[in-house]
Amino acid sequence: MRAPAIRAVGLLSGWGSGAAAVPADAARAAAGRAVLPLEPPALDPERFRRSRRECLLGVAAVGAMLDDAGTGAEAIAGERTALFFVTAAAYAASNREFIGARAGGVYFPYTAAAAVPAEAAIEFGLTGPYEILIGGPTATMRAVARAAALAAGSFSVPPRGPPPTR
Repeated sequence: MRAPAIRAVGLLSGWGSGAAAVPADAARAAAGRAVLPLEPPALDPERFRRSRRECLLGVAAVGAMLDDAGTGAEAIAGERTALFFVTAAAYAASNREFIGARAGGVYFPYTAAAAVPAEAAIEFGLTGPYEILIGGPTATMRAVARAAALAAGSFSVPPRGPPPTR
């Protein structure tokens, strides 16, 4: 089996887009701040008029990855690109707003964990297999293993329909 290779990174930080934006001594540059603010990216206001911050950041991260690779969306569009969305909290902030009735019904679709990868798939024309893994570092390791299985041709897509009963 061929090992997966990381060819590009879509990094967004409080210092900017891309790994080059992060200072060599990030701890010192953070000046004791545990969290740096990350402004939502400026994307097409008409296309993303309902999108929440998480979706904007997800789409911008894929864009940053393409920039890092020195290529455009055409390199990943289509059915040959798989999308693995891994998160520790999914859409927790939007869910809290919706449950607290601070976000109107127009944002209900954006309370699902699938909202971020769906917006990225739409924006970049991704039609291949996808998987959503929630759980932080262990889910990330699972995504790497699943990507390796996909690259080796042994990735299995679960059948559609209700899960089997025991």
